[in-house]
Amino acid sequence: MRRIYLFGSFATETPVPNDVDLFVVMSQDFTTALLSQALVDVFTHDMCRIGYNVDVFWVTEAVGENQIEAVLSVFSVNRNRQPQPILEVKR
Repeated sequence: MRRIYLFGSFATETPVPNDVDLFVVMSQDFTTALLSQALVDVFTHDMCRIGYNVDVFWVTEAVGENQIEAVLSVFSVNRNRQPQPILEVKR
């Protein structure tokens, strides 16, 4: 994992967010092929949503910085087309 971004209601001042929204950038050579089923579920959007109430969107660095920035710009606007914060989670 290279970067994690938190966005949606959890990144706002919403008193009780109803879920967690994450955008994860994995290393260029990342693959889910050798992961256990439980970890594969984390990288399978619907399974992660059902199992953990978390929306995980992910890419590898292979898509390039321009595409990563494009995805972040989409996530920087909420459903009402209002700006919303995106927080980079630092380790």
